[in-house]
Amino acid sequence: MLARCCCLLLLLLLALPGCSPRHTVPDATTPALPPLPPPMEEEGVDVLSEPEALTLIERLKYDPGTLEDWTQASFAADQSFRHVRRRPRSKTALLLPDTPELAAILPAPSDMPVATGRAVTYGHMTRTLERLQQLLPSLRAHPELLATEFIWLRSGPDYTFTGYYEPLLAASPVRTERFRYPLYKRPPELRRTIARRGHYYSRKDIDQRGVLRGRGLELAWAENPVDIFILQVQGSGRLLYPDGSRRSILYDGQNRRAYKAIGRLMKEQGLIEDPITMPAIRQWLAEHPKETPDILALNPSYVFFRLGKKDSRGPLGSMGYVLTPNLSVATDTTVLPSGLTAFMSVLVPDLKSGEERALYGLMFPQDRGGAIHGHRIDVFFGNGAQAEYAAGRLNTQGMVVILLARDHRTQRAAN
Repeated sequence: MLARCCCLLLLLLLALPGCSPRHTVPDATTPALPPLPPPMEEEGVDVLSEPEALTLIERLKYDPGTLEDWTQASFAADQSFRHVRRRPRSKTALLLPDTPELAAILPAPSDMPVATGRAVTYGHMTRTLERLQQLLPSLRAHPELLATEFIWLRSGPDYTFTGYYEPLLAASPVRTERFRYPLYKRPPELRRTIARRGHYYSRKDIDQRGVLRGRGLELAWAENPVDIFILQVQGSGRLLYPDGSRRSILYDGQNRRAYKAIGRLMKEQGLIEDPITMPAIRQWLAEHPKETPDILALNPSYVFFRLGKKDSRGPLGSMGYVLTPNLSVATDTTVLPSGLTAFMSVLVPDLKSGEERALYGLMFPQDRGGAIHGHRIDVFFGNGAQAEYAAGRLNTQGMVVILLARDHRTQRAAN
């Protein structure tokens, strides 16, 4: 899903594909949890000592049920490993500040002689993923290995977390009275036009003026333009055909128009109030069908699609590999590059309880998006009702820690 057009503070549970972390409610016999670090407001990177990392890991011991499936993170780690091992090992993937603490554990960039900073290389990222894969089977019994075997680098300021999911869209391969809104494939002149003009037709040009109509670019037909809009925001999804068959539909290009969040614009116009959520936007649009085209056109960004393989396991991230629910995230790759290993802490909306549950554990940047800039993270929640619920409501701050494998040069960092 090469880019998505849309579009962690605290308790702790391992983020696992296909399973919802459980929150253990403490009782009188449960020891007090070690405190989390205060929010990080300043820009920079803090090197956590091994005792500080162990304090965070200590929280895992009070909810051992979350550790039963550490090995399920293996699939996500393998996707990242396949990506980073293809890069030159000495190439700088991330340039961090040149501080005394980082200078003690990271080299200067060998491939960027005029740059000032400390380098996280693809070689170091590869070693990190290799070591993580070796340790995953042991983490249930020995979660402290995460602290003793990895350097913990907290990235600040804390990140804004949002979410996305894989929508299931009722569609038809042919136009019918019910299914009459087109999902377009990438026009052959898209890249050439962008190279010449800097952008392609806007959403209003395509949806209201019909500039692509009759060119044979229709991949499928949907029954609601709002469903198409949400699919474009998410970047990929699955089509449910009338015969019951399903087909993945994947991102395949964008018109290079700036993404504008219609929720914020609707709030500015007094149409909806805080909190701005996808359900609130959907409800307003459903109640005002005549105004819907003009509201959707407030976002000129437009996404084109391609059909995935019939047996595809799930949506692809910008690395070209399958995303894993609750573990894969979309990032600004200049801040958190694809293939990095990290640790996150965030509270996410939970459909079953109507409250929040903790998502606390490993995180793998494996996607990027046109609306993802700076210290912003989009968590991929997978598909289904819980995924849609969480993705449509998550908008909060959280903690991110970069994990790097220790080696002979970095043993001093923990002391």
